[in-house]
Amino acid sequence: MLKRHELFTVKKFEVVMCNCGSVLVHGRWKRFPSIEKALRYLVSSNVKSEHGLSKLDISTEILSDRVVFKLTGCGRIKGYKKVESKRFETRLKRTLCAECAKKAGGYYEAVLQIRAGEKDEIMKAVEKYSDAVSSVKRVREGIDVLFVKKSAAKKVSRILRTMGYEIKTSYKLVGEKRGKKIYREYYSVKEKTKP
Repeated sequence: MLKRHELFTVKKFEVVMCNCGSVLVHGRWKRFPSIEKALRYLVSSNVKSEHGLSKLDISTEILSDRVVFKLTGCGRIKGYKKVESKRFETRLKRTLCAECAKKAGGYYEAVLQIRAGEKDEIMKAVEKYSDAVSSVKRVREGIDVLFVKKSAAKKVSRILRTMGYEIKTSYKLVGEKRGKKIYREYYSVKEKTKP
């Protein structure tokens, strides 16, 4: 009798992954500590059970263009304990996430202009937000760090202020989007202020 009843089903889905490790989850890019955790999250969010699972073991194997999942679930159907195993494959599609696409296209929203001070010390502060860095350019006056996100550049400038550096902020109108003016932010790092 239990053989006729499925303990759980898995809704079809495909894995869309970026080279940076981000995975597309319900239409949004999400970063996980590891690819294994991302795949486990994806498959478990597509598992459906009318009977309730007390345990679900998931193993994954990434092949060139597909992912193989092996699932073993434990639960109860009409009071009887049931253990069920399933194996299925899904397509693995590799593409660029929004952040990586912006970086690849040279897009940036803010610039940290390093014009004075200990450049190594400043670059250590920048490294904490390296995911948001589009590029680093050496210019005649110093170094320009281009950020994909304004928020990351703002956080780095706050860190540098706490380290004693003087930061001058300026804005440049770079365009319009849906009637709203778009500004690029510039944070110019000056010498440390003397106490």
